[in-house]
Amino acid sequence: MSDSDLLLTPKNRTDSDLDLLLSGNKDSDLDSPVLAILPRGPNGHLAAPASPRKVTELPEHQPVPEPSDVDFEDPILQQEDENWEQAREADYSQPMGENKHRWWKVTWFPDFIETDMTRNKIMQFVDHMKYIMQKLLLLTNIICCIIGIEICPKTGKLHTHILLGFKDSVRYKTIKNILQYAQIRHLLTDQAILFWYDYVVKAFSKIDHPSRVMMWGADEIAKRRAKVQRSQKRSHREMFFDNQRAIEEGRFDDIDPLFRFDHMSKINQWYVNHHQPAAPLDYDRLVFIWGRPGVGKTSLFSRNMDPSVIYWKNPEVKWWLGYKDQPIVIIDEIVPETFRARHINWNLLGDRTEIFVEIKGGQVLLKAKWIIVISNYSLDELCSYPRRGLNETMKHTFKRRCGNDEEGYRMYKFPSEPRANNGDRWEVSRRVKEIWKGWYSYIRPYFRDLLPEDELQDQIDTE
Repeated sequence: MSDSDLLLTPKNRTDSDLDLLLSGNKDSDLDSPVLAILPRGPNGHLAAPASPRKVTELPEHQPVPEPSDVDFEDPILQQEDENWEQAREADYSQPMGENKHRWWKVTWFPDFIETDMTRNKIMQFVDHMKYIMQKLLLLTNIICCIIGIEICPKTGKLHTHILLGFKDSVRYKTIKNILQYAQIRHLLTDQAILFWYDYVVKAFSKIDHPSRVMMWGADEIAKRRAKVQRSQKRSHREMFFDNQRAIEEGRFDDIDPLFRFDHMSKINQWYVNHHQPAAPLDYDRLVFIWGRPGVGKTSLFSRNMDPSVIYWKNPEVKWWLGYKDQPIVIIDEIVPETFRARHINWNLLGDRTEIFVEIKGGQVLLKAKWIIVISNYSLDELCSYPRRGLNETMKHTFKRRCGNDEEGYRMYKFPSEPRANNGDRWEVSRRVKEIWKGWYSYIRPYFRDLLPEDELQDQIDTE
């Protein structure tokens, strides 16, 4: 199952606003989930948020609004929600009976996931939530399904939040039949729907996985946000506090478009001044693949990864033109002269800590999880000068960013024979495992359809 299969929405959700006018609170006769095949089309969501830019000229100074003296968050409501989310409080004090609603919020702390989680357990939970999402999308009249997967900062437990919307009202037990062990409550107002949506997609505490937020029908949220904004004019102060979290986290596409248009220079400066460095990765991020031309080095990635997750870096220039936070960077067709160029610092580029890279007129934060270097030349050839020969220091610096002696090195010579079949799931999974070794579970989310590591290892052992 690929991630792209989940990000589908009926065509009439993006082609017309008619459904907003037609949607009502009609009664439904659903006693149990009724499955239907939905028409499918593009979701229209952005695969990667816009990259923040560092301004070259300081904007005219304007004071940032002071924190409000009014506490907008009700501590009683916060405690009630916390008790409900942790299953210390029932969904409802009395049985729901025949009550129906169109919008629902869901929280689920799975009991089968321990606090001390491994990467494989997180992967298994993500795969399970993809399966759950497929079941939810088969419910009749569903118009919105948004899932966020995160780790509780208080308990360290893996859990998920879900927002569900339907064209017609559905019963509580209809959803409970699919999400049997989850906490489920209805939402009545647009403000409550928008608040829960922001809570589901918030960047804070999310897992490190490309499917940490899965969206279907997100245009329904945009319509309700526009409706609320039209009904009440927001002050500059209120707009700032509405968007402050998105600004500081660098989620520029989540900022209100009008506020972003009017104050982009100040938004950029606020981000630069208040951005918190990301936690370092668990590994250095270089991968080196070499071999003869035409053996399948590049197509291993171009055929099996979604184009939206790859940034193809031109090794001839120092600028990172068009970089949009893609998690996979591929530097292809690199030759010795370019490999040794001064504008490429392999030690910094491959390091696990946060760095900025250059664009014309400023810098941008590099958010790549992996930097894959592909060449027709071996590492010795790339590090050799015509007269001085092999530069051992350069070779050692590059190699140590590809792994270590204990776990191995992500350095792979692509064989000429037998010819690679980069369309075969088993062969692609096996080759990726050979390249990434113990880091297989870290790269698997970015491929469309790699085998789970346990299943792959079982097949390897039986050969």
